[in-house]
Amino acid sequence: MQKQVRVGIFVPIVSGGLLPSPEEFRAYCQEAERLGFESLWVNDRIFHRINVLDSLSMLTWAAAATQRVRLGTAVLLLALRSAALVAKTVSTLDFLSGGRAVLGVSLGGRDWEFAGTGTSVKQRVARLRENVAVLRRLMAEEQVSFEGRFQQLDGVGIRPKPVQPGGVPILFGGSHENSLRRTAELADGWVVGGGGGVEAFVKGRQRIQEFAAASGRDLAGFEWGKLIYTAVASDREQGKRMLEPYLHAYYSPEYDIEASCVFGTAEECVEQLQPYAEGGLQTFILGPPSLDIEHLRRIARDVVPRLG
Repeated sequence: MQKQVRVGIFVPIVSGGLLPSPEEFRAYCQEAERLGFESLWVNDRIFHRINVLDSLSMLTWAAAATQRVRLGTAVLLLALRSAALVAKTVSTLDFLSGGRAVLGVSLGGRDWEFAGTGTSVKQRVARLRENVAVLRRLMAEEQVSFEGRFQQLDGVGIRPKPVQPGGVPILFGGSHENSLRRTAELADGWVVGGGGGVEAFVKGRQRIQEFAAASGRDLAGFEWGKLIYTAVASDREQGKRMLEPYLHAYYSPEYDIEASCVFGTAEECVEQLQPYAEGGLQTFILGPPSLDIEHLRRIARDVVPRLG
């Protein structure tokens, strides 16, 4: 391993059945912090056939229950949202949490999510670019005037500002070639979703570095993160059974658990995770499939110390 890694934990805010209670979410977040996890992360959807909590609302709930951990989205579907409203919500989250917010964003969204939010799929790249520009300015400047394709601002400002100077870090998701190019150009980091394995991560990281070098951008301080669904069990079969209900309900039965996830005994999980660190992953976002506190403790006790 080349450098120390940071290990965050995913908060599963999705359920194919009944959602856990608010108190169970609070206890999970508090226990994750007590166990020493560096950060808490959530995913994001607007429309789905199953229960999915709102990502920024969940992070605000987590902020109230914790004191130290960073609070991140992996990732928010920014092209579907108003940049001004996101800036207001994220600035408030950063203020209330004492400067712990991290905003991972992507194009994201299904066709029906674009239609249902009154946005065009064909405009999603332009919307993402404009929204990021507006977000950064609203979080950093007292008064903003902006004449864009989708929004116009005339000397307006968001208050309170984020606690973090210059605003909340903005990480990009996505692994398409064009997404990697935008990440190298615009983002403070890259946070990869729950699909793909080590080779895909390493290749994407190399492409971002190449794009940045070609444009003369220095990536010092750039954050490299990935969500990795994880199940520590008595053997691989049990681990896979732990992951299947959650992932097949959220994605589809075609989601490839074997190719994208880490599961098995603690030793097997560490063996599968170490190549990510060797490939440059700095922020591990380990994704248990439920709010099982004992499983969370197994990950913290038997896996995390061996990742650095």
